[in-house]
Amino acid sequence: MVIRADVKMNFEVEATLLSKEEYEYYKENILHFARFEKNWWWLRTPGYKEGYVCFVNREGSVEDDGFVANPAISLRPALKIIMGPYNLGMSFQFAGLDWVCIGGGYALCTTELCKYHFNININKDGEQNNYDDSDIKSFLEKWLDVAPYLY
Repeated sequence: MVIRADVKMNFEVEATLLSKEEYEYYKENILHFARFEKNWWWLRTPGYKEGYVCFVNREGSVEDDGFVANPAISLRPALKIIMGPYNLGMSFQFAGLDWVCIGGGYALCTTELCKYHFNININKDGEQNNYDDSDIKSFLEKWLDVAPYLY
């Protein structure tokens, strides 16, 4: 787990992708508060079979058949706000990107960070596409290390 403090906003955050369950739970808030392009974006929940990951489609529904090597699906990270200001629907900028608070201490990026695909990751127990061992989690942790200094 990587936690960093942004001096300007004076809060601590952890970067992640939402799970399928978190997205479904906060979906109403996301659709109400978040204004963003309608594109596909990854969730961290494994798909229906090996080599697949869940994603949100353009209509806002979850699909469980995102092939991990699909470079057309975007990263839309979420920040878990550990300490700091938080109000449902509050918008703010962090690292030059727009964010909106969606509930439960989460803020969702309303700007597409980038297109990105999972590499197939196999952890020590033989599980494929385990988010905790994924290259996307590693990418987000590295991004969060430098993000406060980008803008």
